[in-house]
Amino acid sequence: MARSARDMADQLIKIYSETKKRYLLTKDEFKSIAGKFNLKEAYLWEVDSFLREDGYLLVDLRSEEDSIGVIKIRRIKKQWKSLSEEIVEEYEFDDWDEED
Repeated sequence: MARSARDMADQLIKIYSETKKRYLLTKDEFKSIAGKFNLKEAYLWEVDSFLREDGYLLVDLRSEEDSIGVIKIRRIKKQWKSLSEEIVEEYEFDDWDEED
């Protein structure tokens, strides 16, 4: 029987906790852990939603690298830098459309 999205998220978090680092799985590895023959977008969205509740992020690179990754959101915030106000102002769009 296939894993529920909640159970799959828990398994991915367990792997992260045991390896103590972000990781990538091939699509086939992900399917094997999930117990799924096919991966549907809705299932991935659900897994990602549960991961986010627990402070993790599913990184879907299937189109580019045939991989799916898991990383802690806190790690992204810690390692990525915010843009300076000067850069944001330099690239800011001047002609705002009030209908959006």
